[in-house]
Amino acid sequence: MLLSKWDVVAETEQCVLVTIDEDVDLTNLELTIIDEFRIPVIKLKVNTRDISICLQTGKPMFAQLGNSVKYITGSGKNSY
Repeated sequence: MLLSKWDVVAETEQCVLVTIDEDVDLTNLELTIIDEFRIPVIKLKVNTRDISICLQTGKPMFAQLGNSVKYITGSGKNSY
């Protein structure tokens, strides 16, 4: 999975939005949210291109979609 094919951002201090491009095949695709200690917090099967997840984003967090990992833009405000 190319990093340019999806985006993840902390919309608020309680919600994360994941957006996946139209040309990405969602079959058997999994999304994992990872905390600042690299421990998986949430793991789910992807069945839509826009995913909103509510969880605290005050600490730095990461998202893994398939084999691609990104920093969640806007997370970690309590740490910086």
